[in-house]
Amino acid sequence: MRSPLLSLLLLVTWISFGGVAEADEGSVEARKVAVLPLVVEGSIDADARASLTERLRSGLERGEFAIAPQGEVDNLAESPCDRQTCYGKLRSQLGVSHLVRATVTIKNRDYDMKVELIDAENGNVVASSQDRCDICGLEEVGEQIASQGALLRAKIDAMGSGPAILALESKPSGATVSIDGEIVGSTPLERSVIAGAHVVRLTLDGYAPEEREVTFVAGVTETISFELSRAAGNAKTRLIGIASLATGIAFLGGGIAMLVMDDVMTRSTEVPRIPDWKCVGGKDAVKDADGDCEKYYNFSLGGGILVGAGAALTTAGAMIIHRHRGTKQTLEARAGIGPFGLSLSGRF
Repeated sequence: MRSPLLSLLLLVTWISFGGVAEADEGSVEARKVAVLPLVVEGSIDADARASLTERLRSGLERGEFAIAPQGEVDNLAESPCDRQTCYGKLRSQLGVSHLVRATVTIKNRDYDMKVELIDAENGNVVASSQDRCDICGLEEVGEQIASQGALLRAKIDAMGSGPAILALESKPSGATVSIDGEIVGSTPLERSVIAGAHVVRLTLDGYAPEEREVTFVAGVTETISFELSRAAGNAKTRLIGIASLATGIAFLGGGIAMLVMDDVMTRSTEVPRIPDWKCVGGKDAVKDADGDCEKYYNFSLGGGILVGAGAALTTAGAMIIHRHRGTKQTLEARAGIGPFGLSLSGRF
């Protein structure tokens, strides 16, 4: 007959071991990964396909999780394995918790590679990475696939340990970042987020807003980079800028011409006779003993005003055009002095 104390000890021991076993089901050691058959968009032979799959598996090795034998995965998985029925079959028959799917897109010798980590239970993509290799050989592509596998391995090992982290950058930087409509800072940004699906949105004055839905996993750092596209400019405002730029250049030319005229008129030693039209009073103007006008039209004040106004209008016009140019619009202006005066040419 067992004593009450012994029965109590046995009950506590059973509860403790049961709790540990339940916790271990979601631990790193309990995770098992299956590498799905390679998805290829383009032309590649069977040997190259097998080689890339093996390089991906080599990147995943040495992780704190098991990897299902590739032969068993290939026998069970459909081609392509992109539906929950296929995921469920691998989960039930091989006991895998996650699936790794690699997609390679080939155009000539350019390769785009994407590797995704899929939750076998619900089919959600919980982590992904992308890479590109231009004018590459199969060996270089294999190295990049292995690197992506190693990156994914680190994410799998980190799952469940600590908060999910968002590391965000943009080009140009300084964009306002909002998560699910709440402003959280500006790029570059690194912060913890609640695990699950969230909408990340970037806005920057003069650029089109960018938005992306991202699924965050506890313990995993999601690194995201945005290259913002310039927003389409306002056509009417751009025309105002062009008019301002043209007027400013005309004012600059007129002002410089007036200053040059004023300078010539004051150098009586080099120009012994100033034409009557420059004198105040024309033919009846009062002249000195040398025949120079005692009073002449002063162009310096007007020239200075025109130069100042021209510089301001030119600067404002260039800024307006730059600010309101379209996504494919470029400002390419050239000014010069031709046989008929100041000229402006360009493409806006």
